[in-house]
Amino acid sequence: MRNKKFYSEESIRKSVEGMIDEQEVSENWGGRFSDGLSEKLDKSKYVLKNLGVHFSIGVIFASDFLPLPLGTISRVAWVLVNRTYYEIKKSLSLTAP
Repeated sequence: MRNKKFYSEESIRKSVEGMIDEQEVSENWGGRFSDGLSEKLDKSKYVLKNLGVHFSIGVIFASDFLPLPLGTISRVAWVLVNRTYYEIKKSLSLTAP
């Protein structure tokens, strides 16, 4: 995980603190940005993962020689499986003690 240090919560907080120290952003903005940072990072990871999958499906099926909508079928299958997985994961986390 070479890039993990660039996207960790700690490194982002240090970057925001540095921008505040250099007066590139106000303390008010830095505080609002830092509030709920871990939740924002989790949401962005989810979105970027889905974007990567959809991009990959598009690349794989860009030169589809068969007259079948394999890209569409793959995307629909991905969305159904992914949403089902996350809904089950969410419901299990809500019921766990």
